[in-house]
Amino acid sequence: MGKRFAGTIFVAINFLVSCFVFLGSTFLFAKNSNKSLDFINLSTELSISNSPQVRIKSLQDNISPIVRLKSDTFRTSGSDINIDVSVNEPLITGDFTYFSLQADGEADRGLYKVTLNELKEGENEVELAFYDRFGNSTKKNITVEKRQILGESTIRGEVIWLDGDDILAVIDKEFALPSEYYPKDLVYIAEYSIPAVYGKFMLREVIIQDLSQLFADANAAHVNLLVMSAYRSYDKQRSVYNTWLSAAGITEANRVAALPGHSEHQLGTAIDFTTPEIGNSNYFDKTAAGKWLAENAYKYGFVLSYPQGSEEITGYRYEPWHYRYVGKDAAMDIHLSGKLPIVYLKEINKVYN
Repeated sequence: MGKRFAGTIFVAINFLVSCFVFLGSTFLFAKNSNKSLDFINLSTELSISNSPQVRIKSLQDNISPIVRLKSDTFRTSGSDINIDVSVNEPLITGDFTYFSLQADGEADRGLYKVTLNELKEGENEVELAFYDRFGNSTKKNITVEKRQILGESTIRGEVIWLDGDDILAVIDKEFALPSEYYPKDLVYIAEYSIPAVYGKFMLREVIIQDLSQLFADANAAHVNLLVMSAYRSYDKQRSVYNTWLSAAGITEANRVAALPGHSEHQLGTAIDFTTPEIGNSNYFDKTAAGKWLAENAYKYGFVLSYPQGSEEITGYRYEPWHYRYVGKDAAMDIHLSGKLPIVYLKEINKVYN
């Protein structure tokens, strides 16, 4: 009798424990099933005494991602647009590609490139769909204006009619060139015997005569200059920016590299100089070549784009190696006035922040 009673009690306890585990796991599933979860695999196995195994299955996120766009209107002269996206979870974006994706508080933020192959001239109403890894989608309606623009203000959202072929065009963090712009008169500088760290650099032909004279006079003064960087395409600048972004993070990247479309190098009239005296361009201003260039560049039509102490206005740190050709007259005006080149260029182009 005692053994039979004890056995009955043991079975009852096992049953109650099994029920407790099952109810507990069901509560865990119910508690989490209505949340937007990143992929979480709760395949934990629980085993108590002789009770059956209780398996908690993987939870599937069935909630659409939260997607925010910086703007719902875009302009392009081709088929590509760049959209600034913030999202609360990783996306699978189909045909989209992103330039960069960085943590921004609790969201990820990035510049996405979207190709729209059937845009007509004028305004286009477009629906974008963003998918997470579980197939949940969020749709956004945007307006895309297709026009043959030459430049635009990305901060104010205004089309500014600036010609990239104009040596006095305004290019900075606000004013940008379209992705398809490239100078039509690019030439390889090696064909003109201009010294460089390697032979495949290109610049606009319009600056070659003054640049050649600069190098000739520097050589006569026993100054050894080299071209370290010259023309960069829109896509090349994207690569440069992303390299800095990966290495230093978004804050530092924005101080040292331009976003694609915002680089003076895309104009084909900007040059980064160096000298065999150094291995790191950060010390260029301390070298004989750097000092000679700082004193004489304006005589040949070149100005220092990002002087020391100008970061608050230019948005870029001091770059003693980065010079842009603006022509001898404008370079002399900038030299005599003491104005920053970007301030001078905005004044003569009548565009202001």
